[in-house]
Amino acid sequence: KEFISLLQITNKSRNTIISYKNTINSFICYIKEEFECFNINNIKKSTILSYFEYKNINLKKQGEISPFTKKLLFVHLKTFFKYIESENEDKLYDFSKIFDFNINVPKRIPKGLEQKEKDILLKYLDNLLINSNKITDYRNSLIIKIFLFCGLREQEMINLKISDLREEDEETYVIYLIGKGDKEREVFIKKSLINFELNELIEKEYKFICETSSGKQMDGSQIYRMLKSIYNKLNIKANVHDLRHTFAKSLSYKNVDITVIKELLGHSSIQTTAIYTNPSRKRIKSAVIEAF
Repeated sequence: KEFISLLQITNKSRNTIISYKNTINSFICYIKEEFECFNINNIKKSTILSYFEYKNINLKKQGEISPFTKKLLFVHLKTFFKYIESENEDKLYDFSKIFDFNINVPKRIPKGLEQKEKDILLKYLDNLLINSNKITDYRNSLIIKIFLFCGLREQEMINLKISDLREEDEETYVIYLIGKGDKEREVFIKKSLINFELNELIEKEYKFICETSSGKQMDGSQIYRMLKSIYNKLNIKANVHDLRHTFAKSLSYKNVDITVIKELLGHSSIQTTAIYTNPSRKRIKSAVIEAF
C-alpha cells in the first residue's frame, strides 16, 4: 500500500498504477498458493522465474507469456523490491542478485496507419462533419485529429482541457502538456485542421475535449470503443496508440530532425524515438525498386 501511495504521490499515470497493482497482487497470490511458509529473505531468482510460469498457467495461454509481458512483470517486481530495500533502515534486505538478469525482447516496429488509411480516416471525418449535427461527432473528430496531428498519449488526451489550446499566432494553436514522468512539453497544431470542431465544443461549454454529452470526463475504454467503431466502419486494423505512431512516422518520413520528434513526443531518451527512424520494409523495398 505504501509503494502504491508512492506511485500516486510521484504522479504516475492511472494506467501505470493499475498495472503495478495487478502485478504485485498476482505475485502475492502466487506466493500464498506455492509456499506454505514464506520468508522474504529466502526469495530467490528461481522464485521470480517460477512466477512467470504461474502467470502463464493462470492466463491459460499456450506456450510462454510474451517477452513484452515478461519484461513488464520483471520491471514491476524489481522496482517494488528495490523500494522494500530502500525503506528498511537496518539494511536487512539485498535483492540485487535476484534481479541480475535481463529479459530480451524483440525490437518492435511501430505500426501506425499507412498513408492510404490515414487519408480514408480524414475523409471519413470530413464527411461526418458535413452530414452530422451531433456534438459527439464533432468531439470524436477533434479527439482523432489531435491524436493524429499532435501525437498525444491516451492519458494526455483524456486530461486535455479546451483551455489548454492557446493561440500561438494567426495560424497555430499551442498545447501545453504535462506528460509521462511529469515532463512538461508543448505541441502545435494548425487552426485550420480543428477550428470547426473546437468552436462547436466551446459553444456547448465543454471543459474537457474528452467529455461525454452529460458532462463527464471520458475514460480510456470509451475512447477505445469510439475509435474501434470508426476503424471497423473503414476496415482499418489499428488501436488508439497507433495514431501517435502515425504522427511520429509522418514526421520521420519528412526528414524532421530526430531531436525535434523526441521533444514533440515527450520521450526522455533519444533511443526511444530512434525506432521511428528505422525504415519500414515497404520503404526499403520502394528504395531498391526506384534505384534500379
